[in-house]
Amino acid sequence: MPVRRDSLRPGDHIYSDRCLRVYFHHGIYVGKATVTNSRNEEKEIDDAVIHFMGVGKSNNKTPCERCGHRSRRIGVVITCLECFLEGQSLYVYEYDVPYLMLRLKQVELAVLILAGQPIRF
Repeated sequence: MPVRRDSLRPGDHIYSDRCLRVYFHHGIYVGKATVTNSRNEEKEIDDAVIHFMGVGKSNNKTPCERCGHRSRRIGVVITCLECFLEGQSLYVYEYDVPYLMLRLKQVELAVLILAGQPIRF
């Protein structure tokens, strides 16, 4: 299930859906951090995310006003949460949860039928 931004804690493994949930973009939520924009100016932001940007992974043509990220930067980057999400939903990865349960949650199935009894997870 998507989470609210105000529930994030530094160190959370976050992810966002892409391309009709065919794949997911992962990152680590940092919180407050200093980023360097395209003019080599440092700026402090409150919602930084560390993630990998590959060729063609961003549709951002102009530098972000908040963090300065542009689509030409590839590799491991620190951006604001908005650049990470690109308008998509926000999720926190839950460790020690079976993969099937995560997938069922992602497609918003809230009830499993087991032995005729509805079970919420």
